[in-house]
Amino acid sequence: MKSSLLAALLTLGAGASAATLPVERVLSAHTGWATGAALSPGGRHLALIARSAVYLTDLGSGRQTALSGHVGVVTGAAYTPDGQTLFTSGSDGTVRRWDAASGKRLSTLQACGLTPGAANSHEWATSLAVRSATDFTVSCAGTVQVWRGGGRIRTLPGDLTAYSRDGTRLAVSNGERPLKLYDARTFEVKAEFAPPRLAQPIDVFTTPGPPSALAFSPDGTRLAVAFSDSMPKVENFRAAVYDTGSGALLFELGGSPDLVQGLAYSPDGKTLAATGRSSAKLYDAGTGRELRRLQPPNTRIGVNAVAWTPDGRQVIATSTLRGAEVLDLSGRVSRTYSAPADMVPALAWNPAGTVLATGGMDGQILLWKGAAPLSRWPAHSGGATGLLGVNDLTFSPDGARVVSGGQDGTLRFWTSGGKRLTSIGLKSNTVGLPQFSTDGQTLLFGEGTALYLGSTARLLRKAEWPIQPITQALYQAAGQAGFLDPLRWRKQTGEAFWQFKGTGGSTFAARLLPDHRTVRELSAASNGTALSQYDALTGKMLRKVLPASTFGNAYTASFSADGGRFAFGKTDGTTELWSVDGRLNVRRLASFPGEGRVYKTAISPDGRFVAARGGESVTVYDVRRGAEVGTFRGLSASSSALAFAPDGTRLAVGSGTAQRGGTVTVFGVR
Repeated sequence: MKSSLLAALLTLGAGASAATLPVERVLSAHTGWATGAALSPGGRHLALIARSAVYLTDLGSGRQTALSGHVGVVTGAAYTPDGQTLFTSGSDGTVRRWDAASGKRLSTLQACGLTPGAANSHEWATSLAVRSATDFTVSCAGTVQVWRGGGRIRTLPGDLTAYSRDGTRLAVSNGERPLKLYDARTFEVKAEFAPPRLAQPIDVFTTPGPPSALAFSPDGTRLAVAFSDSMPKVENFRAAVYDTGSGALLFELGGSPDLVQGLAYSPDGKTLAATGRSSAKLYDAGTGRELRRLQPPNTRIGVNAVAWTPDGRQVIATSTLRGAEVLDLSGRVSRTYSAPADMVPALAWNPAGTVLATGGMDGQILLWKGAAPLSRWPAHSGGATGLLGVNDLTFSPDGARVVSGGQDGTLRFWTSGGKRLTSIGLKSNTVGLPQFSTDGQTLLFGEGTALYLGSTARLLRKAEWPIQPITQALYQAAGQAGFLDPLRWRKQTGEAFWQFKGTGGSTFAARLLPDHRTVRELSAASNGTALSQYDALTGKMLRKVLPASTFGNAYTASFSADGGRFAFGKTDGTTELWSVDGRLNVRRLASFPGEGRVYKTAISPDGRFVAARGGESVTVYDVRRGAEVGTFRGLSASSSALAFAPDGTRLAVGSGTAQRGGTVTVFGVR
């Protein structure tokens, strides 16, 4: 590279002017995660939160209206008591008001300021509590703001709030300190609620952690409080009910301890519903006795919200993967409401650049031609890990097959029409990195700290490969793991595939070089980042370097198609381009300053462009010109999926936009 160009690349400033990347199309598909919900007082509408957007759902017709505009995550939603106005809060620090009937945005308030030390990152707005269309509270970085009549009238220490149904009392939690009950008009403290004592102290902890949910009884005489864990990864959770007049602890909820994320009293105040880590339960509101579990244990992931229908005959429980389920009091599900996804974790173009494959957190794979879906099929669902989701995708060189790695711990081959050809069972939920050799005869893939190589033809001879055939029989007496013996592994698996790397840090990126026998890997190491090279035929590590002081605070990485270059994304927002030769000698070619952490990088197939995904933005750099091509700000989700089309003129990003919604955005690159 000429020195003048190198100098231009190395000195490219963050303030250099550049165009906005043009949006060619936005694709909307896949079912998204439901991260919260609010039921209108009349029970006609459900505001279903799907990460970065809210879907106003008519419970009668099922029709949904997308409320877009938050940049980042939507943290909460709450209706006014008359049901005419909906409030939402987000990680962009804003509180937005919407007309509950039409979905029209009425106002946007920048409630929270910038995070100290971060130029473009706001404190999150959380814990909405609404008393009227002009009276509400919101929490910003441990401080509760009280707004009334369009102005902020008071700040209180705290991070979780709730108004009584008549709006006369305001409960405020402030970490592990005693919860306080205020007069909502004068802010006089009316009562304090001390956390319950743990029956069995955990280490030095004698009380549970800070409150995670609050709920007033309909008559306002009682306050139900859920407490989070006292110590990380220790399941010792509690929920208790207090007298709001005296502050006295009346009782704790019975039954098995669980992480309570939502609480709601029935309209008549006789029953208390609580949602936990994996199910919803009903309790006697007068005694705390567990009445019944509405959902079988461990059948849901993250049941994060609960509400009663106005007639008290049904409960709506919202969980991350299953959406909002309407259950009668016996636990029978009568209807389920879900929302579109705002992101996908996996993207791949076919070799001709005419078809885009998307893999979602719903476990589905979709193939697109332009803006129209060609086909879709369920690819990964549960399995050994109990998880959904597609981690990674690739096409075979002839475009006839698709290979996917999933959170269910499997790697699978498919026809382009969705017929499954074979499935390889592995151990972890990080299966991914699939890539074919240029002749299509060999497949490289990985999971966490392990890398595998397989013969395509041999893999396709069998419809199902067992989970880690090596784990049972191939451990030697000296304790050496069998995967370090390639000959024994090949014999056990019929030489279809074998593991050649299974120790060390997690893999950032790997590339099977054009010689079809060399694998290059970038991985995490104890003192930085390791660059390794393996002989793909013997499994022998040929060379390993640890240039930690050179690579610095790397967070993500990607190789070029020929493996001769790699792009680092760093925690300080910098994107760096490096070259590497056959002896792993490295040279930095370019450094592009940026803002915030870089979550993903990609190099175009011809090596001309480098893309960097950070926060809610994506930037493309032209390596030849040493200039920024363009940036797009306002992506709706923090998906790290990036994929250049084969000709480098389009870039697919696994996120919708804050203004247009969607699941995947395709940008033009000029």
